[in-house]
Amino acid sequence: MPTHTRSDSTRFLGEVINEDRLCRKCSYSLKGLHAGGMCPECGTPIPRSKPRVLGGDNLSDAPVDYLRKLSFGLGLASIGLCLIVLGLLSIRGASDASGPIFFGAGAVLWIVGAAISSGKRPRSESTLGDACLDHEPWLLGIRLAQLVWLFPVLFAVWRLMIIKSGSTNGLDLALAGLNVSTVLAFVASVPVLAHHNALATWAGDGGLASRIHTAAWGIGICGIAGPLLFLGSDWFGPVKLPAAVIGAILLVIFAMSLIVAVISVLQVAMISFLAISSNAAAEARDARVAQKKVQEERERYEREQEALAHMPAPAANPPKKVDETPDEELDDIPPTYRVGGYRIEDTGDDSGIFELAPEDDG
Repeated sequence: MPTHTRSDSTRFLGEVINEDRLCRKCSYSLKGLHAGGMCPECGTPIPRSKPRVLGGDNLSDAPVDYLRKLSFGLGLASIGLCLIVLGLLSIRGASDASGPIFFGAGAVLWIVGAAISSGKRPRSESTLGDACLDHEPWLLGIRLAQLVWLFPVLFAVWRLMIIKSGSTNGLDLALAGLNVSTVLAFVASVPVLAHHNALATWAGDGGLASRIHTAAWGIGICGIAGPLLFLGSDWFGPVKLPAAVIGAILLVIFAMSLIVAVISVLQVAMISFLAISSNAAAEARDARVAQKKVQEERERYEREQEALAHMPAPAANPPKKVDETPDEELDDIPPTYRVGGYRIEDTGDDSGIFELAPEDDG
């Protein structure tokens, strides 16, 4: 019976997982377990590792848990950006609370969505490094910079309280603070768009990355120069009208950049959402293939064991061959010598040597 060094529980399993992998269903850490086995937490099959091509990483190769968080964060950020624009349009010249409510809700959703979507991505051996996606201090700075959106919300609420009180004392200061802090908040959102640009590049969509890149520049430049020229045209004296016209054009470009940014962020969210289903389908397929291989190996092992069990046991003393001559019989045959034409036989004792008849050479 052959001796096996591996136990029956691990005989048909794959290699030991040495990297930080998570279960696709319950996110349990699979490090140290065998590929082809079962998750000890939920019983989901563990797929065997797929061969990776160096430099061939993609957003669709990321774990499903990360893709869910990414799509959720991008969705919140997109909704928040839409509510911010709606709130800004409602605040101008309005005395009700709808504008500050929309603006505040949008700012909160944008901050939360940016914090979720700009989290550190998981990396594997084939993942190429990216300064915008893997630099933790930079990612932390992106999240902290979005807290600037709380300042225009406070100025919007302050402005509404002044209007509700029926007084104009401090109204101009509140409006100026709202305008300046809003411009700074939009500028602070540019690093988030740069991060989403890197996500689009990681996903392999160069066109989407270019649109996000253009929208980021449009928001950053036109978001500062447009309000400065349009709202502060009185400061330019003789060139007041040209400054106002140029400012209006820049504000239009700024608005178009915002629309492109919202649509682009939604597209990145859609890519990550589609990657979830693609990744889950690939892992489910790999799990089925792994289980089929394990079952085939188990059945082949059982057939081998069954065949060994029906084999006859080997005999303890195997019989001698028929043509073999015992050693004692060989000792009884007297030696013979050939001398000339005669054959001489020696009996082996002292009785003498007998001369036999000559042999016929023919």
